[in-house]
Amino acid sequence: MVTRIPAQERHFVDLSWIQAYWLFSYGEWYVPGNVRLGKLRVFNDDLMQPREGFGMHPHEELEMVTIMLAGQLTITDDAGERTIVHAGEVHRISAGTGTLHTEKNESSDTAR
Repeated sequence: MVTRIPAQERHFVDLSWIQAYWLFSYGEWYVPGNVRLGKLRVFNDDLMQPREGFGMHPHEELEMVTIMLAGQLTITDDAGERTIVHAGEVHRISAGTGTLHTEKNESSDTAR
């Protein structure tokens, strides 16, 4: 069964350096029955402040898709790849058996 969750009812978290709206249970916010939709596990809408970001962290057995709506995001990985994703662009990472990566807003504008 699919439950409609209006945008204004998504979970909101403000960590000062990032403001995020979570559609599915994520981090410390857990709602039974709202964990995923099929294979889709995470669907976040993040506003990342300038010069902030996620340090090197691991993922495995998943596909990560970043859709930039505003600003830009620099993504680096443990294979030495460095990509700047601009507003209007899409970036995908296949984590496979494991990867490490960073996501940082190195610009002076908020990234979404």
